Amino acid sequence: MAWQLIYTSAPRLLEAGRTGFGTVARHRAVSGLLVAAVERFSQFARLPGLDTRRVIHSHRIVTVGASQYHVLSCIRDAGSDYTGRTNHLAHHLIAEAREVQALLGTGITPAEVLLQMAWQTHWQETPRYFDPAQEISLSSFRPRSGSSVWERVTGKREHARLLSAAVSRGCYLVYPPEVDTRALFSESLILTGNQAWQVTLTTSLEPNDEGSDFRWVGMPAASSLRAQMENSPRPVFDLTHPESLPTPEPIPSALSTAPLKRTATSRAVVTIAETPLSSEPATMQSITGWRPTPVSRPARIGLAWWLSITAILCMSVGGIAWWWKQEAPKQQAARQATDLAHRIDDLWREHHLKIPAAAAWLKGRNDLALFTAHERSLQQMRTHLHQPQATFDIARPETCHDDFTELLNAFEAWATARTHLTLPDSWTTLPPEEISREMESKLTQLSRLWNTHARPFSPAPKMPEDATTELTSRLLEHLQSGQRPLGKAAQWQQLLQVIQPGQQIPDWLKQWQLVADLPNSPLSVKERQTLDITLKMPNSPTWLRDLAQERLTNDETKLPEITQVVEPTAPPAPKTLPPESAESLKATHPIFIVSDTPALPISDALALMPALPMAPDMQLSVSLAGQSEAEAKRWKPLGAPGVYRAGFSSAESLEIQRGRILRVPDAEKSWRILGRSRDGVQLLFEMICLTRRSLPPQSLVLEAEPDVRVKQKADSTELTGTLIPLLKRISLGDIQPTYRLNSLKHPDQRFQLLFSDGKARVVTEAKPGLVNSTQMNRRRDVERDLLELKRGLVADEEKLKTNDQSNLTESLKAEANRRLSDGIADKMSRIAAQEMVLRDLIVTTSPGGVSVGLPSGRYALLAIGRDGTFIRLCEINAVSDSAPKTPPPLSP
Repeated sequence: MAWQLIYTSAPRLLEAGRTGFGTVARHRAVSGLLVAAVERFSQFARLPGLDTRRVIHSHRIVTVGASQYHVLSCIRDAGSDYTGRTNHLAHHLIAEAREVQALLGTGITPAEVLLQMAWQTHWQETPRYFDPAQEISLSSFRPRSGSSVWERVTGKREHARLLSAAVSRGCYLVYPPEVDTRALFSESLILTGNQAWQVTLTTSLEPNDEGSDFRWVGMPAASSLRAQMENSPRPVFDLTHPESLPTPEPIPSALSTAPLKRTATSRAVVTIAETPLSSEPATMQSITGWRPTPVSRPARIGLAWWLSITAILCMSVGGIAWWWKQEAPKQQAARQATDLAHRIDDLWREHHLKIPAAAAWLKGRNDLALFTAHERSLQQMRTHLHQPQATFDIARPETCHDDFTELLNAFEAWATARTHLTLPDSWTTLPPEEISREMESKLTQLSRLWNTHARPFSPAPKMPEDATTELTSRLLEHLQSGQRPLGKAAQWQQLLQVIQPGQQIPDWLKQWQLVADLPNSPLSVKERQTLDITLKMPNSPTWLRDLAQERLTNDETKLPEITQVVEPTAPPAPKTLPPESAESLKATHPIFIVSDTPALPISDALALMPALPMAPDMQLSVSLAGQSEAEAKRWKPLGAPGVYRAGFSSAESLEIQRGRILRVPDAEKSWRILGRSRDGVQLLFEMICLTRRSLPPQSLVLEAEPDVRVKQKADSTELTGTLIPLLKRISLGDIQPTYRLNSLKHPDQRFQLLFSDGKARVVTEAKPGLVNSTQMNRRRDVERDLLELKRGLVADEEKLKTNDQSNLTESLKAEANRRLSDGIADKMSRIAAQEMVLRDLIVTTSPGGVSVGLPSGRYALLAIGRDGTFIRLCEINAVSDSAPKTPPPLSP
C-alpha cells in the first residue's frame, strides 16, 4: 500500500507552530526524514519562459537511511493562498520497495499510476493525518491497452523503442503542448519489462531539479530550460519534428506458441509371416536315416552389451566436450565480469567516490577499456591536484554516466578558475582594500566550484592551498622589497587573511603596526624600545628599518630643545577602554540572524549569508541563543584552519572560512556567536543561528527593553527612540527584514512596522470598514472546526473516564487509553492553533476594524522571514503622546 503526502501553503501546517509552505496532510507511517526529503522536491518554479499552467508528473527513487522508496508526484499551480500570494500544491504517493516488487510482471508501470491516479488539485481542509484506509493500493491500477500513442504522434509505433533503448544512459524528450507525455512514457515502459519501476522520469524538468535524478526527462517545446539539454551527452528526441527522429530497430514479431514437431527417424520394419502349425510333426529325410542331436549355441548378448557401453561412453565424452566448449567461455566471461566489478569497487573506494549509480552503470557495461579510461581520468585529476604545474588535460572516456560527467565538468571548472586565480593587474600600485575586495570575489567563486566538485566524495576533500600559498608568498615578497607599500599594516594583514585564512602573520608585519601607531610627541622609553627591536629584526624590510630610524632621529633632535630640567616622572598608565557590552542599546555592532526553513537547512542558509566583519586573532564567544554574554564561553582556533573549539577535548566545533560561518556546533540547537577584536574591546559582529527545533523565547538579548515614541499622522505612525538604532543593525539572512508588532495586552491588535531609510512607521494590518468576504468564510469555517474539535474533545474525555469500568482486558484497556490520550492531545493542539487563527480573523473581519495608530503599551517585536515564518526578537515599550482611540479588544 502506498502512502500519501500533500504539500502546499496554508495558515497552519501539520507541524505545530508553522505557517506558509509545508506538509498539510500525510500518513503517520511517513518518517520525518522521508518527509524532509520529499518536501525538498515539492517546489514549483515561477520564472520567465515557464508556463504556470503546466502540471509536473514524476517518478523518483529516494533512499532514506537504509530504505528505498518510490515517489510518484503531481505538482501544479493552486491559485492564491490565504495571504493572496501565489500558491502551488504537490501531491505525492510513496511506495516501499517491497510494494513495487509485487507489481513486477503485472504490466503496471509508474506512468500508468501517474495517468490513472486521482491527484489533488487544491487543499482547503485543516491539517490532518490520513487514515490507514486512505492508503493507495498500486495493484488496483490497470495495465495500458489500446492504440499506440507513438503512432498518432510520430506516425510510427516503433518509435516507442527509442526511449526503452536509452534506459541506461537516459534521454530528453521534447514534446508539443497537446501531447500527454505520460502516455508516451507508459507505452515505452512496457517494452522495458521488469525494469519499468527502475526508470525514473519527469514530464517537465524544473530549474531546481537535478538532471541525474531522472533517466527520461520531458521538456515542453516552449520551455526556457531547453538550453540546458544542449550540453548534455544524452540523446534528444524532438517530437515537434518527427522526421528528425532516428529509425529505431524493428520490434521482433511474437514467437509462435505452437509446439515443435519432432521428425521421426525412419527404420527398417521386418514383417514375420505367420504360418499355421501342422498337427503332425514334419519328418526329416536323411540319407542314412541318422538324426543329429541339436547343439545349443551361446547367445550374442555379451557383444551387444559391450557395444552399447562403448557407444554411451563416446556420447558422454562428446557431450562433455561440447558442454565445455559452450560453457567455458561463459564461465570465463563471468569471472572477468566479477573481477572487473571488484576492480570498479576498489577504484571507487580508492578515490572515496559516493556515486553508486555511476559504478553500477560501469559494471553493467562490462568493458575493460571503458574501466581503464575512467581510471585514467581519476588518476589525472589526482595528479593535477598534487602537481598543479603539470599540464591540465583530463582525458575523458568515450562514454560515461551522467554523475561521472558532472564530476569531470565540476573539476575542470574549478581547475580553470584556479588557473585564473591571480592578483589584479598592476596590483603593486593598488591600495590593499581594493585588492582584498577583488580577491575575495575570486576566492568565493573558487570555493563554490570546489564544493560542487567535492560533493561526490565521502569524506569531502579539502581544497588544495597551493595557489593561495603562492599568492601569499608574492604579497610578502612585495612587502619586503622596494619602497614602503600603500595602505596600512592592518589592511595588509586583513588581505593576507582573506587570501589564506589562518595564515601566520610575520613578526615584522606586526611590528610595522606598532611603529605606525606610535605618537608624534617625544617617545617614551618603551616606545623607543619598540623602534630598537624593529631595527634589530633580521627579516624586517629595509623601508621599515628606515622608518624606525627616522622616528628615532626625529625624536633625538627634539631632546636638546628642552631648556629646563624636568624631574623624571613615571609615565601615565595607558588608558584601558572597557569592553563594549553586547547587550547595550548603545552598541553599534551588526546583528545577523539566520534561520532554517523546511526547504533550506541551516547549513545552506549559512552559505547564503554575506561575509562577516572579522579581524585577525579575533576573540570568539559561543553560547546557546537567548543566553547572555556572561554565560558564553571563549572558543579558540584549535585543529584545522578556521575551526574553533571550546577546548582540545571538546567534540563540538565551529568552522569559519573566508569570513563566513560554514558549520555550527549542532544543527539541532540555536546558537549565539559574538566576535570581538584581539584585545576584546571592540565588538565586530553578533550572529544568531536559529533552528525551528529549539527556538529561544526571544532571539535578542538586551539589557533593557527598547522604547519608542509615537508620533501620530493621518494614515501612519512614525516612531523614534532607542528601537530605531537597533533596527538599523539587524539583518535577517541576506535580506532586510520586515517587522510586526503584537500587543501583549490585547493579542488581537497587530501592526506592521515599515523600516526604510533609517525611519520607522507603523500601519495597521486591517484598515477600518474593509471586510474581506473570503476571510469571513474562512472565519466561519474555523469557528465550525473549533466547535467540532471541542465536542470531540469532550467525548474523548468521557470515554477515557468510563473506560476503566468496562469489561475489557487490561491490555485492551491500556491500548484504548493510549489511543484516547493521543486523540485528546492532538485535539488540544489543533484547538490551540485554530484559536490563534480565529483571533487574527476576528481582527480583520470586525466591522469597525482597528484605528490607524499605535496605542501605548508593551509589544512583541517579530521579524518576518523569507518563507513567511515569524521570529520573535524582543519586547518593546511604546509611549504615545496622543494615543488613538481604539475599540475594546475582541475576545474569540
